Amino acid sequence: MSQAYLFSSKRFMPLFITQFCGAFNDNTFKNALTVMVGFQAAEKLMLPLGQLIPLSMGLFILPFFLFSATAGQLADKYDKAMLIRRVKQVEILLMVFAGVGFILDSVILLFIVLFFMGVQSTVFGPLKYSILPQQLKESELVAGNGLIEMGTFLAILLGTIGGGLLIEIEGVGVWVVSLVVLGIAIAGWLSSRNIPEAPASDATLKVNWNFVTETMRVMSFALKNRTVFIAIIAISWFWFVGAVYLSQLLEFSKEVLHGTPMVYILLLTFFSIGIGIGSVACEKLTHVFSKMRLIVIGAIGLSVFSMDMKLASDGFAALQLAATVPADYLVNVAGLHLLMAILLVGFFGGLYIVPLYAYIQQKSDQQVMARVIAANNILNALFMVIASVIVMLVSWSIPVLFFAVGVMNLVVLALMLTLEAYA
Repeated sequence: MSQAYLFSSKRFMPLFITQFCGAFNDNTFKNALTVMVGFQAAEKLMLPLGQLIPLSMGLFILPFFLFSATAGQLADKYDKAMLIRRVKQVEILLMVFAGVGFILDSVILLFIVLFFMGVQSTVFGPLKYSILPQQLKESELVAGNGLIEMGTFLAILLGTIGGGLLIEIEGVGVWVVSLVVLGIAIAGWLSSRNIPEAPASDATLKVNWNFVTETMRVMSFALKNRTVFIAIIAISWFWFVGAVYLSQLLEFSKEVLHGTPMVYILLLTFFSIGIGIGSVACEKLTHVFSKMRLIVIGAIGLSVFSMDMKLASDGFAALQLAATVPADYLVNVAGLHLLMAILLVGFFGGLYIVPLYAYIQQKSDQQVMARVIAANNILNALFMVIASVIVMLVSWSIPVLFFAVGVMNLVVLALMLTLEAYA
């Protein structure tokens, strides 16, 4: 069944809109907060900007370590559609507090809201992926996951751009951001009300609120099926690569390309569009290639064009072009090479990630699927933190870092294929 049909289906479209609204709000809020931090919070909190930005990222990621195991249990124990509606109601409340924080210029309140937005995203993660096999046929899972990933990265792009632009509207920026995030939260809740019921996978489950012991337990569920665990590691590696790119694009645009902030937006746009196209293309390509071959093709392409990012950067620097605005990149070969490289990094990333999510949904025990996805989210967060630490510790230039990621990706692919062969 095609993706176009899914967009008109009540089994999928309300979930897609709900997910899109949530991802958009997360990134609108985070980027608006980043702009506030950059201009004034460093003085107010008497901390350098280099510490405040990682602090904000850490506050959002921390709940994934603390509460993913609990979120997985809740998603298996209760009706998933009902829980999604509850999560969206909490988001509306959080956006009210966010608005208060922006209007009162309270960075501390906004950081508290950021932490609880991380909690909300932690709870929502297992729900959105474990509900898909209940709402879609097995043959539709690749298409459904592709659209979810496409929507997620489009929302990240629009939210990142929107948050930065709206907060800077002179005189009324904080009011505009506050109203936008509240309005989107309400739209997400209204959409969630149309998600069909998704009965509990294990209604008799007794929730263990000890996150330490339960985290170990959900990891054991993931480890029981070796091929599923390999797929989880492969997904987490994708988020490692993604964290490197998303954390370095701004500095890459400024320090390597000597461009304006709009150049950063241009690169982020091409990267996000690439992932979107790759994610959507998976549904058609699975008619030609098996999921495993598609994953391998995606991984190889991701490596090749990550390495090509360095070649494109070197070629751009060698011409000594004064390409400071987006239009400059569209009128010369070096600029187009760079844009095509990052577009194809995203495209092959989409080909790589979507079949992996579909594989986990198909191969996991349905009774514990949400907890397996919770284990995936814990490892995703861990790999993203590791990526951030490595980026801070290494002294390589950003183009060299992109090249190294491409090489490491081939090593990881070889390891995964070896493990798969002996599974």
